[in-house]
Amino acid sequence: MTRHEREVARALSECSFLPGTWEKKFASDMGERADKAPGKPISGRQALCLERLAWKFRRQMPRHLVPAAEPPELPRNGKQPTKIARLPPRRRRGSPPTDEQLDDAIAAMRRVW
Repeated sequence: MTRHEREVARALSECSFLPGTWEKKFASDMGERADKAPGKPISGRQALCLERLAWKFRRQMPRHLVPAAEPPELPRNGKQPTKIARLPPRRRRGSPPTDEQLDDAIAAMRRVW
């Protein structure tokens, strides 16, 4: 953990969070780690998460610890979002679907499978 990361972790552990949130747990764990194991390095994802939380709670943090601009989003865990078939809009009651609407619906279902 760098000196700056230790300072950010200690400052975050003093911030007010909603009860039971992952942010509160993460901030308290990082603050504890900054005090007990300051030489132990943290992962890149943890460092980015510290920066994102410092940005989110910047009004409760000392000004010199807040990032100059909003940090990038956290990377996903490698899983791609699943595609959802876009079906044509609902038809009115009583009117049968057109051949084009049926073809579109079948094509949309095939793309998902």
